[in-house]
Amino acid sequence: GKGQQLIVYKEAVDNYKDKTKYMGFVDLDEFVLPVEKSTITDAIDEIMQKDDKIAAVGVNWLVYGSSGLVDKPDGLVTENYKYRAIDNFESNRHIKTICNPRKAIQPLDPHSFSYSNGYYCVNEDGEKVPGAFNENCKYKKLRMNHYFCKSQSEYVKKKNRGLADHTDELKRTMADFHAHDKNDIYDYSMEKYVAKLKDNPKV
Repeated sequence: GKGQQLIVYKEAVDNYKDKTKYMGFVDLDEFVLPVEKSTITDAIDEIMQKDDKIAAVGVNWLVYGSSGLVDKPDGLVTENYKYRAIDNFESNRHIKTICNPRKAIQPLDPHSFSYSNGYYCVNEDGEKVPGAFNENCKYKKLRMNHYFCKSQSEYVKKKNRGLADHTDELKRTMADFHAHDKNDIYDYSMEKYVAKLKDNPKV
């Protein structure tokens, strides 16, 4: 159905909050990477320990461009797209949430949540993030590689599907593609995971 994203987020929190330590709300074109720690959980643990009222960590996007590709190539998304925007690119201010689901009440939008009284979301430095944006992008502990564009042909399919959080016929435009098709920095941070993913796609 249309416009199901936030409904599904709420159901995930309500139905599975006692079955997992943390819950992350990310799209299929977003990949969370720990930078210093060996696992995402270790990185979140370290940040959460800064204050017992921290309910969530907002992880900033790093938007990847098309790498100049028009058609979808063979191979993994993380293998094919190696160029991204500069750190302070405006859209990188977006966060996605990894939270303690027992403290999350409901999603406010695809990026942020409301939390139990007194609890809040922070960036990796422990600074409060009140909504969907963290103005001072941080990437020393965690990053969210966001393959927004991929190839032009893949973007057109994405555009034609419409937006997952809208019940109307609102769709992205090619102007969105061109605004996000940033290929300023060669950044193949996913390289170390490619062989492992190919050997075991379920990892």
